[in-house]
Amino acid sequence: MVVNNTVNDLDQVALEWNVHKISRSRNSNCSTGRPVIMFEMPNIYHTQNYIINVPTFAIEPLASECLFNEYPCDEDFLPTM
Repeated sequence: MVVNNTVNDLDQVALEWNVHKISRSRNSNCSTGRPVIMFEMPNIYHTQNYIINVPTFAIEPLASECLFNEYPCDEDFLPTM
């Protein structure tokens, strides 16, 4: 099925992106490292975790604006209504 192949391809791209190494650049002030580690352990890079938990009541009114697939790609993103 085309959808399954596309989902698998996107999963592979996400995996490769998250584990690739961001190299130093001569003209950049950006951090270097692996994105997955930079995200999971921001303290190593002398920064903080900027994730903000959004309460469900703030998200529910937006659900009518979303188009959900009948096949969930990630169970973390399943609507709970």
